[in-house]
Amino acid sequence: MLLDIGHANVFADLERTTLEALIEPVLDVVALFHVHDNLGARRRDGGGFAFDPLRLDLHLAPGVGTLAWEPIARSLADHAAPLLMEIHPSHRSPADALREALRAVVLGEPVRDVSALESLPNFLG
Repeated sequence: MLLDIGHANVFADLERTTLEALIEPVLDVVALFHVHDNLGARRRDGGGFAFDPLRLDLHLAPGVGTLAWEPIARSLADHAAPLLMEIHPSHRSPADALREALRAVVLGEPVRDVSALESLPNFLG
């Protein structure tokens, strides 16, 4: 199966569960990961469907949104399936910045080229 980490983040948020609890049961059948970040379900006060469904999944660079990477990083790093970044063109930074961002969130490696990350959009502040 193809497991889309960003889509799983939105769904986990809607279901009020953790991303790791959602993906753990299917890891043994994953053949490819689509990797991107987003802002989750972005619930408003009152819960329910008080959100704009067309704006949930922004396909942001890893680490730019609210996805909790640390709890799933080891599962992604240790898995044999490839990680394919799926970043929307309007949020796409140069390849070296995206590579640095992915290595930072999945492998926990220190960022080697901080200037590359300066080209990533800032959606959280």
